[in-house]
Amino acid sequence: MDSEEKGAADVIQVKAPEGDSDSIDEQLIDEYLTMPKRARDRQFLDTASAAEIANVSQRTIELWIGSRAIRAVLVGRKYQVSLPSLISYIKSRSRRSKE
Repeated sequence: MDSEEKGAADVIQVKAPEGDSDSIDEQLIDEYLTMPKRARDRQFLDTASAAEIANVSQRTIELWIGSRAIRAVLVGRKYQVSLPSLISYIKSRSRRSKE
């Protein structure tokens, strides 16, 4: 393996779910990829952590991602949820329940 091939193997793979190319959030992917790791760890959560914060199941988080209620990127086989998006969605649900 030459150095060019080795460098490509070190790149994080970010993609949309199979058969769902419309759900690619290019802006969020760009943010994720350009953010330093420390900042990325503060701005993105795995689905288990997002579920804990929202006090819902992990499956509910996945449904919210699928319905585009919250923003997330698929890194490898796992979603990374945008924390600002999750907070905004929780607040909007809270406002609607008070009405």
